[in-house]
Amino acid sequence: MSIQSPDRRQALKCLSAWSGAAVVWTVSGGVPRALGATSPGTPAAGDSGALTFVQISDTHIGFRKEANPDVVGSLRHAIADINALPQAPAFVVHTGDVSHLSKPEEFGGAREILRELHVDRVHTVPGEHDAIDDGVTGYLKYFDHDGNGRGWYSFDQGGVHFVGLNNVMNFKLGTMAALGDEQLAWLKSDLAGQASSTPIVVLGHIPLWTIWEPWGWGTSDSAQALALLRPFGSVTVLNGHIHQVLQKVEGHISLHTAMSLAYPWASCSVPASFPWCEVEPSSPWSIGRSIAEQREASMKPALFRAIRPNRKASLLTLAWFAALSISASLAAAPTLATTPATTVDIAKFAFVPKELTVEPGTKVRWTNRDETPHTVTSQGKVFASKAMDTDDQFEFTFAAEGDFAYFCTVHPFMTGVVHVRRKK
Repeated sequence: MSIQSPDRRQALKCLSAWSGAAVVWTVSGGVPRALGATSPGTPAAGDSGALTFVQISDTHIGFRKEANPDVVGSLRHAIADINALPQAPAFVVHTGDVSHLSKPEEFGGAREILRELHVDRVHTVPGEHDAIDDGVTGYLKYFDHDGNGRGWYSFDQGGVHFVGLNNVMNFKLGTMAALGDEQLAWLKSDLAGQASSTPIVVLGHIPLWTIWEPWGWGTSDSAQALALLRPFGSVTVLNGHIHQVLQKVEGHISLHTAMSLAYPWASCSVPASFPWCEVEPSSPWSIGRSIAEQREASMKPALFRAIRPNRKASLLTLAWFAALSISASLAAAPTLATTPATTVDIAKFAFVPKELTVEPGTKVRWTNRDETPHTVTSQGKVFASKAMDTDDQFEFTFAAEGDFAYFCTVHPFMTGVVHVRRKK
């Protein structure tokens, strides 16, 4: 995608200090706190003897679009910063979207690069980009931490109980992902053996609170998980997915999202035509200014504010998130060239046309025009595509009459329907 703007090289905006950086965490007095980001500058040192670990997220190995053509370089830059820390962390956590298209070579490449970290262990959880085609099967071939063939696990270190969750499955048409009954039952059992004074750190990819449901920025059964965590005196939940820093506190539960190491999503406002900001070529570790023209008339007051007493100002830089502008972006149908009745374009995070009526025996072709992967998956999986990158196509022939609703499993707010009718 070619994007032109006279503002291309203007001053960087929107939390440049946190993009492309790892977050250093320490646990002191049973309470995790962020010491800062690895780039730019060096985070403050933690208390002597305290457990220190580092969080990275959303590396998207395999991504090669204009927003960041060198995600491997971005990851290696972060690794160099982590290895240079004056206080070596006990381990590193990766909160999902290790890969971009769930391909074996992406998982394998990521694992090899992560081995360059000077730590004993890297703990990961799957993101939705790690589970596009076959669930977490491919991911687990490279990142099965306890050998149980599941996407969730727990471990203890430094007096802290860590829980890794898989909340990128159980997508349904138009709904958010879910942990599911099996995982919730496991979580209940896992936590039952912990004293209420034990600090708990939860790792997940999608936030455990609903930030923006139409975009899948939340977990549909998170209330059940949070209810299980509420009896503990110190609970910290670390997520990725939304490529920006937001924070929420509910009693003793503190929830945080992290920036992506691959590419930033617009933070101060949401672009009308594409979801990420470009990375400034002269400074690929900083967030680029959003260069999409904004629909100022549709901008509404922010819905979310990060509030935490005594929290460092650096964590509060992204206090306001103009989320409602997304709704205006979704409501406006993309303007495309005239399309034959048997083809559907996937563009600007929408199926165009959203509804299509064809006769039995018609072959329908979907083409992904976006620079992010999508799928075409019918309710009940009558038909289902593999991950579709830019310009990839998927075809299906409709033999029988009926109404076939479908959606993108990566972005379940994207829905469409094919009506199959005989001419009267």
